[in-house]
Amino acid sequence: MKEKKDFFILNSDNMKTLHLNIITIMASLFLGACHKPDPVPPNPPVMEQDRVFELVWATRLNFEKEIVATNNTQHYKDWVLVGGDWGDPPTVMAFNKDTGEKDWEYVHQGSVDDVIYVSYVYENIYIGMCSGGIVGIDLDTRTTLWEINLQERNLTRGYKFVEHDGYLY
Repeated sequence: MKEKKDFFILNSDNMKTLHLNIITIMASLFLGACHKPDPVPPNPPVMEQDRVFELVWATRLNFEKEIVATNNTQHYKDWVLVGGDWGDPPTVMAFNKDTGEKDWEYVHQGSVDDVIYVSYVYENIYIGMCSGGIVGIDLDTRTTLWEINLQERNLTRGYKFVEHDGYLY
């Protein structure tokens, strides 16, 4: 059995399409190369500072590794909540939102013993997701409400919170 081979044969019908495609490509390249950006004045006028954000306070966290592991801060009452140093047990620090002074620090003691990566606050509960588990902390009493050890269930490194209708997924 002979193998059938397809050949592309130029004829007057497909030459028009080929020429049109080549002209379109060349025009696009030419127009793109000829575009000049708007000139920037050498000394642009100084405008009034737009105050979208204002630095209220800053503080130095004297951590051994100098890395705050939580990738998001949370707000509860008069506190800005921040996670602890990289590699330490789950830690939450509460800074006064007006002064930046550290009001308190909570260090979790339990089977979940890795740093908090992602956090979420629901009512008075701070929920911290670690690489090995999830901890729930009562922010008013600063006590552990619950912990879920994900390593025991062979579920690790899958963390992202979504809240819907009062449930956290």
